[in-house]
Amino acid sequence: MNEFVSALIGIIALSTVSVDQVYVSPSGNNTDGLTWATAFHGVSDGVNAAQDNGADLWIAEGIYSIAAAKALYSSMNIYGGFPAIVKSTAELRDPIAYPTILDRGILADEIFEINSLTDVKIDGLTFTTTSSAGEAAYEVEVTNGSSNINIVNCEFTKVPDLKPAPGQ
Repeated sequence: MNEFVSALIGIIALSTVSVDQVYVSPSGNNTDGLTWATAFHGVSDGVNAAQDNGADLWIAEGIYSIAAAKALYSSMNIYGGFPAIVKSTAELRDPIAYPTILDRGILADEIFEINSLTDVKIDGLTFTTTSSAGEAAYEVEVTNGSSNINIVNCEFTKVPDLKPAPGQ
């Protein structure tokens, strides 16, 4: 009986482990995002895991292609600008030295949707697109009474359409 109780307590303890950050990095092994070593490769997977765990999302330097718009959730914090190393900490974060670029490519929709949410922070990301979808395309869309939305230390750019050199 004591072994059963000990096993049950161990299972309960494991299921209540608090997760403060979920990680995204091209150098992670793309398993669970709970450390830099196991970081997800995709921002969408990171957002999902952060939501499931009530955690902040930390994204390492690199260029991340976004295939579909991603809805965020209330009380979410997303931070970019971490070096792509296994031991990266908040103290090493520098969005200028370690740019975290979310590329919308030719996606006609936005990268992040903030719809009727509160207390969302996006900090240290570069949003870019090569889309020619026109002015109707946004990188972050904030709608329907969202409040306390902070987008800081971010850059929004549009990469000109690439055209072949003359004679090619």
